[in-house]
Amino acid sequence: MDMQVLFSEQVKMRATIQGKDPAASDNNSEQEITQTSTKTEIVTLRAELENVKTQMTELQRDYSELQNEYEKHNNKHKKMDQLGVSGGQRSEHQLFSIEN
Repeated sequence: MDMQVLFSEQVKMRATIQGKDPAASDNNSEQEITQTSTKTEIVTLRAELENVKTQMTELQRDYSELQNEYEKHNNKHKKMDQLGVSGGQRSEHQLFSIEN
């Protein structure tokens, strides 16, 4: 906000030096301040949007990795269940009683 006041005062001084009507200059300075604020806000929002896009990409990658790990885990347990193995340990009887 202080920058806007300084900018406005600078515009007024410039108008006075150039011999222009300060009242007309006030309207222009307000428009310039508004445009400058808007441009700054746009730049800030673009930066925030890029940050959100980056975070979203990272979350999607993490989610895919978690899905892959889950599938591997489930497939390992399915195979073990099909073999009749519980707890990851096999007895000799279980190893040789499976039909091929």
